[in-house]
Amino acid sequence: IDYTKDSQTLYQKFAFLKSIIGTDEFAEAVHRIVTAPVTKWTETTEEKDIRNARRFSNANVKEILKGGRRTKLPETHFLREYGIETLPERITTIRKTDSVDTPENRFIKHALENFLKFCTDINNKAKEFGHKKMETESDQMIRELESQLHHTVFKDTSRPTTLKLNSPVLQRKEGYREVLRVWLMFDLAAKLISKGGEDIYSGVNKDISTLY
Repeated sequence: IDYTKDSQTLYQKFAFLKSIIGTDEFAEAVHRIVTAPVTKWTETTEEKDIRNARRFSNANVKEILKGGRRTKLPETHFLREYGIETLPERITTIRKTDSVDTPENRFIKHALENFLKFCTDINNKAKEFGHKKMETESDQMIRELESQLHHTVFKDTSRPTTLKLNSPVLQRKEGYREVLRVWLMFDLAAKLISKGGEDIYSGVNKDISTLY
């Protein structure tokens, strides 16, 4: 690998990406992610009728004493013995929910969107220069990537602020590690130096013996 070298042509990167994304293995990797995504617990704050509350936190106790929109208690209510004559109609509760908006899922979405953007750029260039075969190939990849990104897992996932590439999930969990590998190799593959590489990637020469 020559780290100072970059892709000489867009087709060089496209040829590598197509050889990976167009396989059943990559589709299976994404399928494993969306069917068994990594999740985390998140806390959601909401207001609830005080009559339906089950657990009271310290903050709730303060709301009972000072909260707004209060209702007067009956004269026979036991809380009047403690000097409490009114109660708030609603109190704030914290509900824990299972969220797919994790750093690992954000990375997968980021990688797929990067692949999609690149394929879209290739498609636009193919149309501009009249390369029908490349236009057809890039169209197919665009449809596949868009279909994967339309899954509800990615709809509920936000954009990443940082990329935690050292995450054990990305490096070890099935599905995640395959996408990470492709993402890391995407630029590196275009920097590989090999005899005859220019003939293979030129997008013009298609000599069978050279390709072999």
